[in-house]
Amino acid sequence: MRVPIAALVLWVAAAQQAATPQVFAPPPQYPGTLHDVEGKVDASYVVGTDGVVRDIKILKKKPNPAFVDATVAALQQWRLKPLIKDGVPREQRVTRTFFFTPPDGFLLVLGVHGSLNGRVHEGSGKVSIASGSEWLLSLPMFSDFELTGEVRVPEGSVASLLIRAWPDESEQKTSGDEAYRVALGADPKRPVGSITGEALKVTTKSYDAEAAEAYRGAMTSWQPMRVECLDRGLRVFLGGRLVTEAELIDGFVGHLGLEVEKGSIDVRNLGVRRQDRYRDNVPLGGLYPGAYAIEKELGITPPTLQQAPRPSYTRKAMGDKTQGVVALEAIVERDGSVGAVKVVRSLSDELDASGVRTVKRWHFAPATMHGEAVACIVDIELSFTLR
Repeated sequence: MRVPIAALVLWVAAAQQAATPQVFAPPPQYPGTLHDVEGKVDASYVVGTDGVVRDIKILKKKPNPAFVDATVAALQQWRLKPLIKDGVPREQRVTRTFFFTPPDGFLLVLGVHGSLNGRVHEGSGKVSIASGSEWLLSLPMFSDFELTGEVRVPEGSVASLLIRAWPDESEQKTSGDEAYRVALGADPKRPVGSITGEALKVTTKSYDAEAAEAYRGAMTSWQPMRVECLDRGLRVFLGGRLVTEAELIDGFVGHLGLEVEKGSIDVRNLGVRRQDRYRDNVPLGGLYPGAYAIEKELGITPPTLQQAPRPSYTRKAMGDKTQGVVALEAIVERDGSVGAVKVVRSLSDELDASGVRTVKRWHFAPATMHGEAVACIVDIELSFTLR
């Protein structure tokens, strides 16, 4: 089925799991010989009629050999559901991008002034931060994350957690205005735990004033802090209680940092766990072993695309003259909304993120089986072309 922008190959999550071939697709493991290095491997392979992966080829640029070895080792273990065409299993060549991110670790703030542009691991213990901004972590754009640790804010100090973001099609600016702020100290302009975005839109869904006041009364002693960002939903836990829940409307998420306008803030055991689900190496088909290729004899009606905003170029991608195709897998839920999305073939970090963000705004008339709505997996190709 051809639709504007994307070519969709549809799979359906059917109830007949007993007849489904076993799917086994463990993701490549991050090499133990490397530290603090990110990378990706573009691989092509054949899925045989028996579901075994063969004829593995590494494409494009020469990636780190350790990443190549990890990719090949994982693919050699994979057992997938073969392509079924006209009721007959067929061999199929597949191209996929595998992403490698260093394992989770603690962050260590190394300096009092300046900025840290990178990911620092294996640090713990108390760190005192003086007035000014201190950037803790540089995330790829459009990252989901969980930040945990403990904070202590001396009386009268004004401090915030900064979540830097860049609006669509903008340059990556360093202005503090391009950040969401989570108030951690006694800021007379912002309630404790509140989320604001001076040049960025944010919608607060809930705010627990009682939990915020309990934290404020105890913040001069060590208090647990957890901040979760998932699919643009942000939740702030202070003192072990949920204080604020909000939706980040604008921008790609970037750096995380601390800003102290007055006094100081102490942090310890501060760690960040990235949750870039759209870059997971396990295909959605591996998570939904009941998925079937749509066959007429199953009585399945494919979903129909109803709303399909076009993905946008970022200025950087335009300046770099980046063109090509981003291949995605996505879940179309039973209500026609788009659920989980994963990158199958990467073009660039920025355009991958633009594609994921766009597809999540699409809406379908859902697939049906014998008149009942069912969830399905769609393969989507988004073409980015400069004219």
